[in-house]
Amino acid sequence: MSRAIVYESLVDKTYDEIKRMILSGELKAGERLRFKEMVERLEVSPTPIKLAFTRLEKEGFVVSIPHRGTMVCEFSQKDILEIFQIRESLETLAVSLAADCASVKDIALLRTINKLYKQAIDEKDMKKATEQDFYFHETLYKISENKRLHKLMNFSNVHLVSIAEKSNDFFGNGKIYFENHAAIIDAIEKHDAKEAQNNIQAHLTYAFHQILDAK
Repeated sequence: MSRAIVYESLVDKTYDEIKRMILSGELKAGERLRFKEMVERLEVSPTPIKLAFTRLEKEGFVVSIPHRGTMVCEFSQKDILEIFQIRESLETLAVSLAADCASVKDIALLRTINKLYKQAIDEKDMKKATEQDFYFHETLYKISENKRLHKLMNFSNVHLVSIAEKSNDFFGNGKIYFENHAAIIDAIEKHDAKEAQNNIQAHLTYAFHQILDAK
């Protein structure tokens, strides 16, 4: 394997790890990403960190502010509204496609993820809950078998994971989200695209208002 391939892999791994920390809420909205600390934390040279920051900024996860450094993005009410409008369009299509092609194995996977999400909520493990919630929605895109749709998800859905942690009642809402997820799965299992669309829209509308109330 050439050094160029190895280096590219290192940059990708660095990017993936920082992105994971943002998605899980380990790095909070508005938090400053201290360059030297990140180098030490991930045990890589400065260049992969710099390249990862650049890529994350292009994708809207972080922002570079003069004299302040690189920060995890924060979102205004207008930002949140726009993101949810995009999410509703993308996920309505995703569940419609999933309802047409979901296999028994796909349904079982969704139920397993939702069970793990409920377990995290019951244990009041915010990090695990946000990760499983993201995984649930990502899986809906994967089941849709539309690669371009899945790619678009990375520029909309994922941005709200850390914001969701600011809910006034994260764990109380989590129990409702679990029930919402279960209703979506039931509709997909019945191959009822219309019901799946209605359920995902209701779920996202509820989540949207919970996040706005916390702003």
